[in-house]
Amino acid sequence: MAGLAGKTGSVTTTTPSHTYQITGWTIDDSVDLLDDTNSASGGEEELVPGVTSCGGTFTMNYDGGASFMPDLTPGTALVALDLVVSGSQKYAVAAGYVESRSIALTIRGLVEITVNWRGSGVTLATADAGLTSA
Repeated sequence: MAGLAGKTGSVTTTTPSHTYQITGWTIDDSVDLLDDTNSASGGEEELVPGVTSCGGTFTMNYDGGASFMPDLTPGTALVALDLVVSGSQKYAVAAGYVESRSIALTIRGLVEITVNWRGSGVTLATADAGLTSA
């Protein structure tokens, strides 16, 4: 289940260098919990936070009549994800990679592309968003 969800935004790639407009997105932030149980734990498990990561999905449409076909194959580097909640409220992810994608023809001539992505660290609201982050 996604921690955050929104409707619009953009994703920028390096190779090929392009900015794609997206129609929906989700974000999941996570941390690996490491076992720090020791002889002083009194028989109870003790956990400490380890490596953080983020990931999620974004969806975009491609019109079959357009001349440009999005090329977001697994492994494509994402240099910026600008994920809009509404108005100027948005989340920015500095970098990530395309993990997988699915392509579907939903309406005659309209292709819907859903991309699963992963990045390092956790996602934070941008300064102008007026949102708080965990």
